Parts: sequence; C-alpha cells; structure tokens
Amino acid sequence: MRLKQCDAESEKIIEKMTSGNSPKSRTKKVQKSKNNPDFDVAQYLHAALGVDVTQIYGIKEVTALTIFSETGANLKERFPTEKQFLSWVNVVQQ
Repeated sequence: MRLKQCDAESEKIIEKMTSGNSPKSRTKKVQKSKNNPDFDVAQYLHAALGVDVTQIYGIKEVTALTIFSETGANLKERFPTEKQFLSWVNVVQQ
C-alpha cells in the first residue's frame, strides 16, 4: 500500500517537473516488475526531455528516472560537456 502511495506521489512530482505536460500515448510496452513504478515513467520522461531516453542501451525506466530526479530536465545546464556528465555517472576515469 505504501509503495502505491509513493508511486502516486512520484507521478505527481514528475508531472509538475514536465510543466504539466501529461503524456499522451504510451511510448512502448515495458514488462513490469515489483520494483518499477506503477505509472508509465517513459511517457513522463519523454514529455520532460523531448526524447525517449529508455531507448539508450542499458538505460531502463528506473535508471532514467533516477538520473532525471538527480539532474533535472536540463542536462546541458548542469553538465556543459559530455565528459563532465560521464564523470558524474562514473563511467570514465578521472
């Protein structure tokens, strides 16, 4: 029950972050697991970012949502260069 409440609150917050642009249609069918939110994360992320970041190899809905929640919608503002972003996600040597 608490998890569903958390999902509902998360959905409200991400909807605010997407400037109220509710997703119109499902981006793709995702197999649900017990750890996935109970709403279509990919739709909200697409509304906020303008692209379906879950199409990037290795980026699933929960990973994309985590990155979005940590960085916000404007990655260019937070990380001016690709190298800075890759360093932040710890996939390059420093």
